[in-house]
Formats: sequence, C-alpha cells, structure tokens
Amino acid sequence: MDIEKVAVDTVSLAISKSDYLVPHINSGDKEPSWDGDIEVYKKAGSTHSKKDLDTKIPIQVKGEVSTRLRKKTISYPVQIVDMQNYLRIGGTVYFVVYMDSSGENTQIYYAPMLPFELKKILNRYGTQATRNIQMKMLPKNKEEMTDVFLCFARDMGKQKAAIACEPVTMESLAKDGLLKEVSIGFTTVPRKYETPFEHLFDHDTYIYAKLPYGIELPVEHIEKIDVAETRVRAPVTVNGNFFYLEYGVVYKKGITELHFGKSTTLTLERDKNRQNFHFVLKGTLSERIRDAEFIIEALTARQIEVGSTICSLKGISSCDIERFNLLQRKEHLEWLKTVKEMLDALRVKGDLDCSNLTKADEQNILSLKFAILDKKAVSLKDTGELFGVYTIANLKILVCTLKRDDEKKLFNVYGFNDAPVSLRATGENGEEYPSSFYVILTKDSILECCNIDYDAMLTHIKSIPFSEKYSGQLVQLLLQLLCAYDESNPPRKDILDAAFKLSEWLKINDPYSGKEILVLNYYQTVKRMRPFDTSEVQEILSVTENHPAREDIYVGAYILLENYAAAKIHYDMMPSETQETFRSFPIFHLWKP
Repeated sequence: MDIEKVAVDTVSLAISKSDYLVPHINSGDKEPSWDGDIEVYKKAGSTHSKKDLDTKIPIQVKGEVSTRLRKKTISYPVQIVDMQNYLRIGGTVYFVVYMDSSGENTQIYYAPMLPFELKKILNRYGTQATRNIQMKMLPKNKEEMTDVFLCFARDMGKQKAAIACEPVTMESLAKDGLLKEVSIGFTTVPRKYETPFEHLFDHDTYIYAKLPYGIELPVEHIEKIDVAETRVRAPVTVNGNFFYLEYGVVYKKGITELHFGKSTTLTLERDKNRQNFHFVLKGTLSERIRDAEFIIEALTARQIEVGSTICSLKGISSCDIERFNLLQRKEHLEWLKTVKEMLDALRVKGDLDCSNLTKADEQNILSLKFAILDKKAVSLKDTGELFGVYTIANLKILVCTLKRDDEKKLFNVYGFNDAPVSLRATGENGEEYPSSFYVILTKDSILECCNIDYDAMLTHIKSIPFSEKYSGQLVQLLLQLLCAYDESNPPRKDILDAAFKLSEWLKINDPYSGKEILVLNYYQTVKRMRPFDTSEVQEILSVTENHPAREDIYVGAYILLENYAAAKIHYDMMPSETQETFRSFPIFHLWKP
C-alpha cells in the first residue's frame, strides 16, 4: 500500500468537496517542506475565475497506519527545519492522515501553523530536530471544513507583519502606550450565527492589536471562549421612566444575559425561547433603590424599553413573578427610600455601601431615623461631649447631641450643620466672645466625616462678629482645612474650595490677624489651585520687603515663591522649637527643595 498516496488522495478528496477550495497536492515530496497548496476563492462554485482567487495556502501531508482512528486529537512530530520554513513564507497547514492497514478507513488531522504559534514553538526548542505538535480532527461537515481554511487564509494575511517582528503581548503594548485598539474576528460561510460570539464558543481565533501606522500584530491565540461580555450604551426605560444609560450583555453558549444595574439579570435561552430573571440587591443605597424601582416596574409592566426596542417579559413565568413577592419588595423599597431621606436630611455626601452592613450599622440607622425623621429622643451613652460621630458602614456622620432626660440617658440628636447651639470662646482676660461650632473641626473630622456642609459653614462663620479670639480660631480652622486637603487621596476639591473661600474672606475682613499671616494663608491656598500671576507675586514679595520680625514669615513667603535657598537660610535661623512647629503647618507641605 502506498501510504503517502492514500494520504494525499484522502486530503484532496475532502478539500475538493468545498465550493470555495481547490486542492493542488503532489505525492512524492517534490517540494522541500511542502506537498502543494490549496487555492482559496472569494466566491462559491464548481469552477472559479482567476479574479476570484483570494490566496494559496501551502500544505504538508503525512500518512500513518494506525488502529486509533477515532481520536479527536493526536500528537505528531514535526521537523524544526520545516517549521522554520513555514514561518518564512507566512504559514502552512500540516495534515496527518491516519489509516487502517487496508487503507479503506481514514481520518484526517490537521494543525494550522501560523507565524504567531510558530514563533512561540521555535523560541522554546533546544537542540532537538523535531517537536510534537497537537493536531485536531478535520471537520467532516463541508461548511465547517471550509471555515477552517477561510479563517486560516484571513489570519495568514493579517500575520505577515509578525514574521519579522518579535512577539508582543497586550500587557507590554499597553505599558509602552502603543495599545490603541484590539480586534477579533473570523470568516465563515454561509453566515449561520446570530452573533459572532456563537462561532467563538466552538472555534479558535486570534486577537490582534492595532499599532501606529496601520500595523496589526497578533497578541493572543484563543482556543475557544466560554463567555463574552460587553457594555451597550442605550437608555433603559419602563413606561417612559428612565433607569439606566447603559446595560451589560453576557454571551454564553445558547444563552444571552442582559445585566441591568447591579442587581438584575435577565436570561434569554435562545434554543428554548425561554426567559427567566435573577434579582439580588447589590451595590450602594442609591443603586439598590434604582434597581428595586426598575425590577418592580418592569415586572408590573411585563416589558422594558432598551433604546427604541421594546423587550417583552411575557416569557417569564407567573410562578417566578409570584416567588419574587412584589408586595414585600415594594415595602423594602420604601424602607430604602426612608434611609436615603434620613441621610439627605443629615446632608451626607457620598453613598452608603450596603454590601456588609453589621447589626451595629443597622442599629445606628434606626437610631438616626428615630432622631432625625421622627424627632424622637434616643438612648445614648453619655460621653459628656456635645458633638459625636455615628458610624454606618463606610459613612461617619457628625452629629450634635443634647441631653433630654438625665435619668434615662435620652438625647435629642441633630445633624452637625443644624446644631441648635451657640458657642462662646473665652479670651485671655476671661471675657467670653461668640464663636461658631464649626471651629471644632479638625483635620481628621474634615477627612472622615461625610456630612460637613461647607456652604453652610461659611454662612454661619460670617454671621459671627469678629473678636481676637474668634479670629485665631478661624485661622486655625483654615489650617486644618489645608492639612486635610493635603492628606486627601484623591484630592478633595470641596475641601480646597472651602479653604479658598474662607482664606479670601479672612484676607479682606479679619481685623485681628496680622496682614502677613492673612496674605500667606490666602496665597498658599491659591498655590494649591493654580500658578500665581505677576501681581500676586508682587504682593507676596511685599511681605518680605516689610522686614517682619518673624523668620517663619520669611520662610513661608519664600516657599510660595519657590525660592527654596532663601527659605532654607531663614529656616536655619529659627530655634529648633520654632522649626518643629513650622513643620506642622500646611505651608511646609509646599516646600519641595
């Protein structure tokens, strides 16, 4: 039996069944490393025009007698020198035909050898002459078999640039700033898939990176995918009520999942034409409110609108909707809205993370709800302090507590910004002066507490008449704001805006703090926002020209002007105790020698 001829004839007969492929295979190894090629045409037909020729795929055919003709994959040794030749010309399809001893029964296996895989193999070999290559069973279905070669022809053309290039990865390209776009694709005939992902669940493909100057390089070879996910930007509404600007789509074999918000998954089983939904509240308080409103309205209306498309939910069984318990869900939604109303009343900025609420968090929610919304006194531990902090998950809420019943330890609780108290500061002579409760704020409370209303703070501060004591308190508050801003990560613009407005007002209106202090505090705030203009530089220089008696004034001015050498001279002239104090000031944060 002529094993080689049987192998060549078997492959030639299989390829000849395709309407797009024409085999030209020789027996007798007349070419080094190859046995012929397969012509790939753009149009189907029993005969083909020259103008429709797309490309030629070089091939190599081997035959082997075997009793194991039903194996889905085999491992076969391929010579290294052959693979080097395959790389030089841009790729080759390698065939191995298993046949029984009579040659009557055969099985074709193949390995598509493209530059991306060839370079990976060749980069790993040592001194051996051959390398075992995994080969797959060639599909017997004519269309599936045709797709193998159409995809190979496509990838062969796209990987020409990879022949002479070093292998690259998406990670390396992204690190170097060269990864602008990636693409994934395949060629199939006829078009039999609703989505491209359905083909990729059972077939391999390559990911290509688009580089500058129109160059594309392969960066990944995927045997098959299990799941594909994308985001679709389209408004999601129910009965005209808007809920989401976009939604997620997850493709699995035979299944499409639509993800709305953090909590809702609508599953469409394509083969069975069946729908079901999965709803588990997730995310922050605001996200949960939106998700709950969405699912309640959607199941009540039995449809949603995605962009201009109406998606009916009548495929969801009535049993599933009954198990969902709309009435109970509506009651829980009202509770979530009550919690949101309470946090809004406290002027909380940021959203409540509901993912891991403890019993203590839930108790604090109930306590604040009774105090703020129901205006009821609540039982608290007497700390002797006028102000305290409620902690609820990720939120720290500053409040004012006023004792109502000493015996029962009942307190009225107010939001910090609505504290019904009038503070007074005691001067050096024992005389009392009106003050603002906002002066109690420290760097830590500014950073940690989420309900400080800076507009209300500035309004309240401006309503108190100036005194020397009050002036000093406001300067310290400004420094605390700046220290908090410098430590915030990411930078808190709301804190810096409040510091700027306070420093600007103090610079104009404070009659007690020294002019040099007010000027330096104002401009150290400005410096955190933008560069100085010429007039501002001149005003800072005027501070140094007035020969202040304090070296720290010189140091502060020169830091702002970025004259760090001069700042160092005056810093060294200060006593060590003064240096230590100066290092605690926020202006020292701007010193970058």
